[in-house]
Amino acid sequence: AGEGRPTIVLMGDSQGSMYGSLLVEIAKEQGLNLNVISDAGGNPIPPSELYRDWIALLRRRKPRVTIVAIAWDRLNADRALLDETLEGVFKESETCILIGQVPHLPNYATREKFRETGLVPIYEDAEVKQKRGEANRLLEKYKSPDCRVLSVDPYVVDEAGGIMFTDEAGRQIYHDKT
Repeated sequence: AGEGRPTIVLMGDSQGSMYGSLLVEIAKEQGLNLNVISDAGGNPIPPSELYRDWIALLRRRKPRVTIVAIAWDRLNADRALLDETLEGVFKESETCILIGQVPHLPNYATREKFRETGLVPIYEDAEVKQKRGEANRLLEKYKSPDCRVLSVDPYVVDEAGGIMFTDEAGRQIYHDKT
């Protein structure tokens, strides 16, 4: 089914899983083939089994677009490891989209706590924010006509640096740890 329709592959860990439902809806609306290969608890960094599965799927599907969303900070700003992680993706994909890592919610940002106190400002731990920022900035080096890098911060971090857990209508913006 869907032969001849453009193929999109979404790959990732819990960051990738977070976008799966939305992309399924978009793919259906646009008549696209979508493959999602993400594992909320998995390690997508080579030489992991999940990474090998990614590359095998890309070789089989030959996607027009590959979207990668992982906790980039797990690479510890290691450019060589990032190169290794993305090399196979770039080789097997026509176009790539790298989605920057979303902020880490602090431990107090739980549904239970919000029920007790109401929605209070949420701020990412400064050290964690710095590490995530370094990882996201490293992604910028891969921008090219065939690779787009999307920063999520403009959509989930307010002007004061707070994490926007919900939008104006009270809908949860993203879900990763809660």
